[in-house]
Amino acid sequence: MSVAAGQLQEYQRGVQLARSGDLTSAVAVFQRVIQSADREAAPRAALDLGLAFKLLGDMPAARAAYENAAYSGHPDIAPVGDRELGVLLNDMGDSEGAIAAYQRAIRTQHPEAAPTAASNLGDLLSDLGDADGAISAYRYAIGSRHPAVAPGSAHQLGYLLEQEGDSAAHGTPTCSRCIPAIQNGRRKQPRFSATCSGSKVTPPAPRPPSSRQLIPGTRMPPRMPGGGWECSWSR
Repeated sequence: MSVAAGQLQEYQRGVQLARSGDLTSAVAVFQRVIQSADREAAPRAALDLGLAFKLLGDMPAARAAYENAAYSGHPDIAPVGDRELGVLLNDMGDSEGAIAAYQRAIRTQHPEAAPTAASNLGDLLSDLGDADGAISAYRYAIGSRHPAVAPGSAHQLGYLLEQEGDSAAHGTPTCSRCIPAIQNGRRKQPRFSATCSGSKVTPPAPRPPSSRQLIPGTRMPPRMPGGGWECSWSR
């Protein structure tokens, strides 16, 4: 067995430990894989280590792990790491840091992380009173035509434009699935957050416009190449 294959196998062992509820042992395994500096396994381990620390309540350690994933340079993991870092920083009250992390994820144009980060960014900027910034972020998410992101972002954009009393000036979403969604009512959906690096994309349930809080564990990361398995260990 090659070194790389061995590290991926060790990483999967960490996932199995996490699934079984043994987060402490999973953390130790993920940390060893990160120390190996394997180009494939280490970034995945960093992303899952961030989640493990978050579930354990160690937010500074979770931040460090997500930063490790975000700056790994991995074409799939790094964008998700930035999105998850944005969620965590927002939870920690660091709005500026969260905005920067979401913007980095969006700039990658990653097909999963960029639209979900844009939706998150729209929520955050809307909360901060930056209507123009939120509109731009929601439009990016809608323009992605991501089936689990675009309709919900259209709900959010429609609600925001209604609040601004300016929908005609800003225009309406062009997504064919979005206009009926807006006509059926403005409902907020939770912000997107991963539970681990190997989960399938599943759209979250919509929420009322007045509820803007993140629901941890919304299953919205990309399915990584060669990842095959479905993440369920944090549920």
